[in-house]
Amino acid sequence: MNTTNINHVQLIGKISSQPLITATNGSNKGTFSIATKESYINEKGELKSLTNWHKILVTGRNAMILQQFAVKGSQLALEGKLISRFFQSKDGKKQFVTEIHANDLVIL
Repeated sequence: MNTTNINHVQLIGKISSQPLITATNGSNKGTFSIATKESYINEKGELKSLTNWHKILVTGRNAMILQQFAVKGSQLALEGKLISRFFQSKDGKKQFVTEIHANDLVIL
C-alpha cells in the first residue's frame, strides 16, 4: 500500500468578497473568499443546492494578478493546499480557521 500523503485542493467558484491586498516587508499578500455551489436531489426527489464559502490566501505574483484583474463576482479557478491554524481574536479568544493557500489561479 502506498503511504504517500497529498494535500491538494482544486476549486472553481465566484469571488464573494473584493480581494484585500497588502504589502508587508516587500511581499504581497491577498485574502478573499470564494463561493462554490453544488446541486443534488434529496430523498424526496427535490432539486436542492448548497453553497460553500472558502477563505483563500495568495502571495507574491498571484496577489498582484488579483489586485489588477479580480472583482467581486468574477469566476476563478485555483489550486493550492489546505492550512489549518489557531489564532487569537481581537477579544482574546482562541480561534481556529482552515484556509486554502492558493499557489496557482486563473480568473475565468
